[in-house]
Amino acid sequence: MKILITAATEPTSNMTVGEFIAQAKQIYNEYFPNSECIAGNRRLFGLEYIIIDWLLSADVTECANNIRQNDMFHIAFSIDLEDNTESGKAYEVTIYDNSKRNDMPMPSIVTMDVMHKSYTTKPENKYMVYGRKALPFRKTTGSPEKILATLRKYAQKLHAMLEEDLANDNIHENHADLLRSKL
Repeated sequence: MKILITAATEPTSNMTVGEFIAQAKQIYNEYFPNSECIAGNRRLFGLEYIIIDWLLSADVTECANNIRQNDMFHIAFSIDLEDNTESGKAYEVTIYDNSKRNDMPMPSIVTMDVMHKSYTTKPENKYMVYGRKALPFRKTTGSPEKILATLRKYAQKLHAMLEEDLANDNIHENHADLLRSKL
């Protein structure tokens, strides 16, 4: 078991990656308590990321044809665990034991990028089965606390937009009942 952590000289955050992930899930579940937030630490292209995926369904059986990709939400974020301070040094982590990844300290400055930011609605033209509505999410850089605050704002905005679309009958009938039960 080999753990090598090389970080920039600036101090890291007071929270670990695991604590950050737990808080991110808790924020989402405050607005969607009967839905699922899948979050975890992933290694992609030699760098460490946290991937957060928001789902309306709590279980795959709530998705059409029991396929998770048929969930009404298409909302996901990636948080780059590179240290984004002025030193520009990479926050490199090589962990061969996956159980230790959540014990890594969060860097003091991280970048959250939006991978997907839409949900299913009624179609805008008669030739489509579904439509999509994009959310006003964007890339954010800051402390882990700032990123968590941004996730909270995004969850609030998503909840408000869904309530409005449901009230205006803009949600497709295949998802309307499930959405009503989740809000």
